[in-house]
Amino acid sequence: MRRWLCGLLSLAAAVLPAAAHAQSAAAPAEEVDVALVLAVDVSFSMDLDELALQRNGYIEAFRSKPLHDAIAKGAIGKIAVTYFEWAGGHFQHIVKPWTIIDTPQSAIAFAEELGEAQTRRGRRTSISAAIDLGVQLIEQANVVPLRKVIDISGDGANNDGRPVTVARDEAAAKGISINGLPVMLKQASYFDLDNLDLYYKDCVVTGPGAFVIPIRERHQFVDATRTKLIREIAEIPRESEALVQKAQSTGSNATCLAGERIEGPPSRHARARPEPLFHERPCVLRFSGLRFTSPENDGRSLMSRAAWPASSAGRQQGRRARDGAGSGLSSPI
Repeated sequence: MRRWLCGLLSLAAAVLPAAAHAQSAAAPAEEVDVALVLAVDVSFSMDLDELALQRNGYIEAFRSKPLHDAIAKGAIGKIAVTYFEWAGGHFQHIVKPWTIIDTPQSAIAFAEELGEAQTRRGRRTSISAAIDLGVQLIEQANVVPLRKVIDISGDGANNDGRPVTVARDEAAAKGISINGLPVMLKQASYFDLDNLDLYYKDCVVTGPGAFVIPIRERHQFVDATRTKLIREIAEIPRESEALVQKAQSTGSNATCLAGERIEGPPSRHARARPEPLFHERPCVLRFSGLRFTSPENDGRSLMSRAAWPASSAGRQQGRRARDGAGSGLSSPI
């Protein structure tokens, strides 16, 4: 009798978790106004204070009442958001998995959790890999969105992975729009593009109502990020707006292989180049409230320009060390 009872209990222990898992997996998909992927560049070309400003822009945007109102006025009144950071083709880190936001409280909670998350930095810039991951995340999300959007922010052209236009066109074929937030704070060097906003316009963004919002001044981060998010959440694209044409057929000035041409193909010499001088190991940055700290700065705030002077010599050294290549807000396509 005891042996039979033990066997029954063992069977129940094995079956019940599986049944619970099956029930969870069978949960119905939730309807949302938009499934929004926030893909944020954390390559070594971004200064530490730029990373802080960039993250803080999203934190303040999700805390803001205009964004809360935009969500509430949607047809369904809720959105799904995920946030990941990227650099090279094999460097992506999901900071916040899919989260349903349908109240001001849930938006503020998302902002607070984003503020507590670490930031990792990586080498090279693969916008194409960021788009590919964004597409994968949307396809795996357990939601039924009225719109599907990937938002790419970064400070350089694609120089790693497959051509960005290939990834862009595959996303467009699946009904996914891509918007851009090019960061253009530094004077362009050999590894940079003078017309990064045009590059994003011609080579990265796609979909009905696609747009680019360049950031040229540090004080624009919060306003530009909030404006971008509200437009992505609240604006239903007009049917009269055509898809962005392929860059090769527009006669534009941007060259969609500009980053690859600057970097050149991978080689033994490229692989043998030293790690960036200012980081010999992956850098992990931490937020603390509105402060952005790292183990290297003894807890000093990176939001202060006095604490982190950005001399032209220091920037040039950073550009040489890394591996790889107006103030208007909205630039609609």
